[in-house]
Amino acid sequence: MKKILFAICLVFLLSACSAKDGDNGGAGYISEDKYEGDELDIVRLINHRIKYVQEGNESKYMELFYEESPINGLPRYKLQRVKLTSDIEIREQRRFYIAVVQAEDIMETGEMFNSQYVFLKPKETDEGWQIADID
Repeated sequence: MKKILFAICLVFLLSACSAKDGDNGGAGYISEDKYEGDELDIVRLINHRIKYVQEGNESKYMELFYEESPINGLPRYKLQRVKLTSDIEIREQRRFYIAVVQAEDIMETGEMFNSQYVFLKPKETDEGWQIADID
């Protein structure tokens, strides 16, 4: 009986140790729970970016980007997760709303680099947020 109880505890312990931030071994998405409105739309764009990079879905990936974005295809690396390192700043410009957020992109290899995401939302149309660039 003690061996069975020990084995069950060991399985739970190992499964808890292998999960990262609710991520069970797959991509690590940003939790959408603490965002609403425009910020939630922006976080969802980042999460879709992670998903489409993981899937290798270039057509869906490119739909996330503003038509004049310098991004022209899937990255060569496999993005594992994105961690926001600043608040999402939204500013109103003449023709657009512009949002900027600093983030840390983490690759499947464990390599990390700092990124700045820039988002655009046209004021004169019903179009939603799109990624303008990632530096």
